Amino acid sequence: MKSVIILALIFAAFQAVTSASVNFEVKVCDAGNYYYYTSKTENGCRNCPAGTWANGTVPLTKCEPCAPGFYAPDKGYKWCSPCGAGTYEEDRTTCSKCPYGYTSAVGSSSKDDCGVCVRGAYSKSGDSRYCKDCPAGTFEVNRNSCLSCPPGMVSDEGSSECFTCPAGWIAVNNGTQCLPCPVGSRDVNRTSCELCPEGTFGDSGKCTTCPAGSIAPLAGSLTCTRCQPGTFEYKKTACFVCAAGTYGIDGISCRQCPALTISGVGSSNCTQCSTGAVAVKGNTRCQDEDGNEAGVQMPTTVISGSGGNNNNTHNSSSQNHTFFYVLGLGIIGALVFVGVSIRNRKLEYELQRDRLISHPAL
Repeated sequence: MKSVIILALIFAAFQAVTSASVNFEVKVCDAGNYYYYTSKTENGCRNCPAGTWANGTVPLTKCEPCAPGFYAPDKGYKWCSPCGAGTYEEDRTTCSKCPYGYTSAVGSSSKDDCGVCVRGAYSKSGDSRYCKDCPAGTFEVNRNSCLSCPPGMVSDEGSSECFTCPAGWIAVNNGTQCLPCPVGSRDVNRTSCELCPEGTFGDSGKCTTCPAGSIAPLAGSLTCTRCQPGTFEYKKTACFVCAAGTYGIDGISCRQCPALTISGVGSSNCTQCSTGAVAVKGNTRCQDEDGNEAGVQMPTTVISGSGGNNNNTHNSSSQNHTFFYVLGLGIIGALVFVGVSIRNRKLEYELQRDRLISHPAL
């Protein structure tokens, strides 16, 4: 009898369970939710947990986990989002940034997916899918930033270092290009151009001092001018005439005329006094033994660096003509001397004034 009762209870329980199973029906919940059932008193839709999703198109009793590289940071998500560039997915709920100087593709699922940038490229964590080349005019530092090139230096795009412009060139356009200085000028620390100073000439972006006997009177000169015979160069900026009693042949200096010869202002040679006469007053005039003005031999004797030529004639008519010729030269020479003296004094005054302006403490 007791066995019959036990069998009856088991059958009744089976019937109840079967009846409940037949009446159970899974409900289609809205996107981001799943159907939750435990008993007749507790059933309905609940939010999907973080890291899972549901699109609401089929009845679900649990939500789908996010795929690797995708995440759902909170409950109730309709879909999972891929981790952005420069990050990687962790636990399907968060995305972590790659270290500075590293980057990753969209949807990366592991820190191992972060790769280091090449030299000349950089990555600020999470800002791009790939490493970016440093712009022209900058250089890469530690793969995570770019700095501007120092003054006078340039770089191309994607550079890890900057390069100094050649001599005579300057860096322009924010360190992206080198340009040559104009002719007659030179570079200043590869950042600007300045005119070549007086006494120099400019070529190929550099300034060169004028050769001996040549001048460049103005700043920015392209060439030097040779001083003419009978003059000499002064500090590479002006040609001064040789004084009477001297002669100049190379534009560098003036030399004293030899004994028994004379010269006027700005002479390139010396003239020999006539027979029996001597040169006096610093080789500026000829004088006989009685102290009278004496003439010069004809033809004249030219004194140069290699010596002179002596050709004498004794034609009295020639000597008379020579006297008047020398007298005329003396008058002209005196006028020239006065004019040159005034000019030289003016130049010396201007030079002194320039020195005072440039060096007021002197």
